[in-house]
Amino acid sequence: FAVVIYFYLLFIYSFNILVDCLAFTLLAFITARIVKINLRWIASFNLAVHASTLPIILNMLYVIINAVTGFTMKYFPIMYTAVTYIYILTIILMIKSDYIKIISEVQKIEEEQKRIREKLEEAKEEEKRKQEEEEVKKKDREKEKENKSKEPRIGNRPEGDNA
Repeated sequence: FAVVIYFYLLFIYSFNILVDCLAFTLLAFITARIVKINLRWIASFNLAVHASTLPIILNMLYVIINAVTGFTMKYFPIMYTAVTYIYILTIILMIKSDYIKIISEVQKIEEEQKRIREKLEEAKEEEKRKQEEEEVKKKDREKEKENKSKEPRIGNRPEGDNA
């Protein structure tokens, strides 16, 4: 009989924890939306489970102490909920601050990439300008060669009166 009662109470307590975690998942999801973080439902559930760990341990200790000594705390369920929600809120705000840091780093990287792109464009333009100058110089040299080839050579000039 005691074993059946033990497993029955274990099942009830586990089901109760699952329901609490689902309620905290909803709270985490809503809180994340309020602080403008897109937190998926499964991430909210994981957050709620992790945040519920310490209150679950405290609740087990409370149940054991209550069974052994008869000591009761009037507002323990409120404390259980408050501790879990404080953990959830703290984690969400930490995620938000990390997100803000990441966004600022991404903006710095984008600015640096923009500056590098501008330098690359300037270098390309400079290279293009140099190539155009080389082409102009090359054409000038070719024209000079053509002009020199059209001029009569000194050895071919008539001498004397025929000059």
